[in-house]
Amino acid sequence: MSPRLPIPGSTVARVGALRNNLIRAGLMLLAVLSGATIGYYLLGQGRWSLLDCLFMTVITLSTVGYREVIPIYQMPGAEVFTILVILVGMGLVVYFASTLTAFVIDINLGALLARRKMLKNLETIKNHIIVCGAGQTGVHVIEELVLSKVPCVVLDQDPAQIQSLTDQYGQLVAAVVGDATQDESLIMVGVQRAKALVVTLGDEMATLYCTLSARQLNPSLRIIASSDNLKAEQKLKHAGASSVIYPRIIGSRRIASELIRPQVVTFLDLMLRDKDRILRIEEVHVPERSRVAGRSLMDSGIRQAADVLVVAIQSGPDGSFSYNPGPKTVLKAGDVLIVLGEISKVQSVREYVEGKEFPRLT
Repeated sequence: MSPRLPIPGSTVARVGALRNNLIRAGLMLLAVLSGATIGYYLLGQGRWSLLDCLFMTVITLSTVGYREVIPIYQMPGAEVFTILVILVGMGLVVYFASTLTAFVIDINLGALLARRKMLKNLETIKNHIIVCGAGQTGVHVIEELVLSKVPCVVLDQDPAQIQSLTDQYGQLVAAVVGDATQDESLIMVGVQRAKALVVTLGDEMATLYCTLSARQLNPSLRIIASSDNLKAEQKLKHAGASSVIYPRIIGSRRIASELIRPQVVTFLDLMLRDKDRILRIEEVHVPERSRVAGRSLMDSGIRQAADVLVVAIQSGPDGSFSYNPGPKTVLKAGDVLIVLGEISKVQSVREYVEGKEFPRLT
């Protein structure tokens, strides 16, 4: 199945306006057809059936030249009525035809231009995250990636679902119709240049095939597979999955947490859903020659770069965590800082730690 692309958000709005015009023109034309049909019926005082009157109206408006079934020259006022039908109806016919043509052309042209533009972008995109499957689980993954301002590409076989994502997120998400188990679809969305891939297909066999194909195409890719079968974990990891997530188990644990520690759950919910301040727990890597390497947390300047909280540090060959590090904790190259803060401020800290120009915060 060859990947297809939806109509972009801007084109959707334009097509929507054309569709409204088309509906309006159609209703007006239907009103003229109905009015003219009833008019001929009344002028003939019931001598001709409604079907004959409708036929007379259609051949009058379409100017096809068929034999007239109603002798209008024998009925008083019928000729004047026919002239009015032609003058009003022909204008509406032309308007309806032109609107219909514009509607069809705009859809086809918009889809073609969208395909070319997105294909061009997909040829150069890199370090992005691919979401395979935009179902009940995938849509929430996509929402979180968009909120976190992480570039992502969505691959799904349902054109309606892809179109819905395009309408909702516009240019924030590149959404492609395709089969995630096929190499050509994965290559289309840049799997060889991607940072990570999420498999939320909802089918165990399709998840396995997608994971195996993605791993063969990109050996260094981080692959997160979603599954409802605990027994499938080893198979998925043998196929190349970096991690396997069980949404139902996570949901069950969430229910238990709601019972045991409701205030903590409320805090996390508010943190994730706050529309004014998008707070997240993020990771910031300390690269070689970073300006913070070899300096204590207090002297690193991280809090001056942005108001974020370092809640833990992962370091050492075993990847152990140091929770709630003190101000005298020395940062080393290769450490991973687990920070809590607004996404924009976390990005500022990330740029600062990586040695880029000190960000100017608003």
